[in-house]
Amino acid sequence: MVTHNPDLECYADRVLYVADGQFVREVRNATPSALDFDAYNRYLDERERAGTQGEEPDSAHMQARGEVDPVA
Repeated sequence: MVTHNPDLECYADRVLYVADGQFVREVRNATPSALDFDAYNRYLDERERAGTQGEEPDSAHMQARGEVDPVA
């Protein structure tokens, strides 16, 4: 999967970050979530109705919760 949406990172077992055409970081997710398409669409609808604005979080929140381990 290729995406710019950080909400989808939890569904991947590996996340690569690219800047200026170079890989700058790799994160492995030991416990990727199964994607429930209907539930994700409901989440997006609720978020849109709530008027959620602002900058999207990056994968640091997953590292802080111990969900992924950074790869050197």
